[in-house]
Amino acid sequence: MGGDMLEVTITATRRPELLRQTLESFDKNLLCKIHKKRAIINVDPVGEDIDSRRVVDVCHEFFEEVIWNCPKQAHFPSAFTWVWESVTADWVFNLEDDWELLREVDIEILVRLMVQNSSLAMLRLPQFHACPTYMKTWNRF
Repeated sequence: MGGDMLEVTITATRRPELLRQTLESFDKNLLCKIHKKRAIINVDPVGEDIDSRRVVDVCHEFFEEVIWNCPKQAHFPSAFTWVWESVTADWVFNLEDDWELLREVDIEILVRLMVQNSSLAMLRLPQFHACPTYMKTWNRF
C-alpha cells in the first residue's frame, strides 16, 4: 500500500468489548503495518444501555482519526450506506463489530491482487456463522 490511506468502515452496535476484541484481532493480524489509516464507524443504538460514543472511544484506541455517526434509530441499510458514502480513500477495508481475524493476513498481497486484476472491485474473506455469543472468525481463505 505504500503511503496510501486505508479507511476501515465499521458497522456496529453498542457492544464496546466485542468491538475491542474485533479491532485487537484485525490490528494484530492485518492492520498493524498500515501507518495511514482512518476508521469510519456507524454505531446503531442497539445492544447495551450505554452511550454510543463509548463504542466510538474504542475506535480511538486503534485509530488516530475516527469519523463517526451515532443515529437515533437503528437501520443497518442506512448505516452501511453512511459509512460507504463517507469514504474518501482509494483503499477500504470493511468490518462488522463481531468479526475476529485468527491468523496473520498480509494486506500487501490483497492489494497486489486488486492492482493486478483491474476487473476486481473487492475481495471478500469467507463467511462463517455467528450468534450473539460466538464471533465470526476469518481464519481461512
